[in-house]
Amino acid sequence: MNRMKKPILAFAAFLLAAGSTVSAAADHEIWVLDQIIYPTQKDPGILAEIEKTHSIDAVIAVLKSHKIRFGRQSKRLDPKILPPDIYAQIEALPAGEPFIAPASDLSVASVIVSRESNPAAGKQ
Repeated sequence: MNRMKKPILAFAAFLLAAGSTVSAAADHEIWVLDQIIYPTQKDPGILAEIEKTHSIDAVIAVLKSHKIRFGRQSKRLDPKILPPDIYAQIEALPAGEPFIAPASDLSVASVIVSRESNPAAGKQ
């Protein structure tokens, strides 16, 4: 696995598969994610192809080429819920670079498509 993706995986899989994870407690940024959810692959060849991708569309192309079903969704994520080391690694990825979080049955490939302000609940 890519050294940028590997440390993210375990914790991110839980967060990314969950429902919307946005806090209204304080002023900060919210990430809007484009996500692909697909069955976790065991074939090393397919995993290598997915690893080489640098966009969500490239991930989709790999999945389609192997006739792997997937779903697509948009999700809002409050990055403040991430551990600092995972946050830093995601932030260090080039713009548009997907990060992948495999779980036992499903994997989630995400890319940050925009960043929104999340004003404190009392200021809305």
